[in-house]
Amino acid sequence: YSSTTIYKSVQILDGKFYDPGYSTDCPFVYLDDKDREKIDPVKLAQTFKEKHHYLLVKSSGKENAQMFVYENGHYQIYNDNMFKGLLKELIMKYVPYLVSTRVINEAFNQLMMETSFITHEQLDAQEQFINFENGLLHLPTMVLYPHSPAVYSTIQIPCQWTGEKQETPIFDQYLQDMFGDDEESKTTLMEFLGIV
Repeated sequence: YSSTTIYKSVQILDGKFYDPGYSTDCPFVYLDDKDREKIDPVKLAQTFKEKHHYLLVKSSGKENAQMFVYENGHYQIYNDNMFKGLLKELIMKYVPYLVSTRVINEAFNQLMMETSFITHEQLDAQEQFINFENGLLHLPTMVLYPHSPAVYSTIQIPCQWTGEKQETPIFDQYLQDMFGDDEESKTTLMEFLGIV
C-alpha cells in the first residue's frame, strides 16, 4: 500500500514546489506560454479596486490628481510611493516572489488613468456628519452610524462619541478665569470654537 501511494504521488508531480504563501486562486497571476507565473498589471489594478476604497481628487482638467485612500473610517492623502506600497502589499499577500517594480508601476498607471474624479469641494462637504473614532455622528438626529466610505471625510475627531455629558473642569475653570460670571461671553466663545 505504501509503495503504491508513493508511486502515485510521484507520478502526479508537476515540477512545482509547494509554497505556503502562494494562493492558487490569485486573481492577477497567470501562466505565460512557457508555463512561468506572471502578474497581469490590469488585473492587479482591478483587484486593488475591489479591495480598497480610494478617491482621485482634482478640481480642473489641468491639475494632477491627488489620491486619498480610505483607512480607519476616513480618507487619508497618499503620495505616489505610498499608493504603490499598497499595490506591493497586495502582491506580497499572494505571490511575494513575483514582486516587480515594473508591474507595480504599470498597475499604478492603470489606476491613474481613471476618468472618474471628485473635486476638492466634495471632500468633507457632508456637514451633517461629524467623524469620530467610533463612527459618524449624524447631527440632525444625534444618531451614531458606522463609518462609511460613501462619506468623503478626511477629518476624524480623535476621540469616541458616547452621547453622554462629560465633565470638563479645566475648560470650565478657563472660562471662569476669562469671563467670570459673564455667561453671554462664555456662550459667544463656545459658539466661536464650534464654528472653528
